[in-house]
Amino acid sequence: MAADRLREARQSMRRILDCHPAAPAIWPSIALVDRSLARHGAIGIERLSPQVLQDAARVLSRLMDELCEHGIVVLLERIERVLRVVHGCAIAAETPWQAVRPAEVQVLESTITEFMAIERAWEERQTAEVDGARPALAA
Repeated sequence: MAADRLREARQSMRRILDCHPAAPAIWPSIALVDRSLARHGAIGIERLSPQVLQDAARVLSRLMDELCEHGIVVLLERIERVLRVVHGCAIAAETPWQAVRPAEVQVLESTITEFMAIERAWEERQTAEVDGARPALAA
């Protein structure tokens, strides 16, 4: 990877990681790629495990919808090449990200009218709690 392309890729990653103080914790694979590039230059990516690179590629691909930057494209190409040549694998197919296990998710279907009634009851309860009373929510 040429020095100017590496610089452009790191700048794009830094914009992603600097967008919020918690970004490195939210996207640890991106933070690892950035740290590896900073410490070891272009060969830093080759030192990372395929799992880290695959996760970083998935995150960067999702971010491309919002941040269409050339540096991200360059980085994705480099990650794909390292996965293929160094690790002998490809970027894993996109699987839907889930914050919880499917067994923990309960979907309730409601109409907008029911939602508005629940929201109104919640707001009334919040107001009542501030005033000192504590009414029960209707079931």
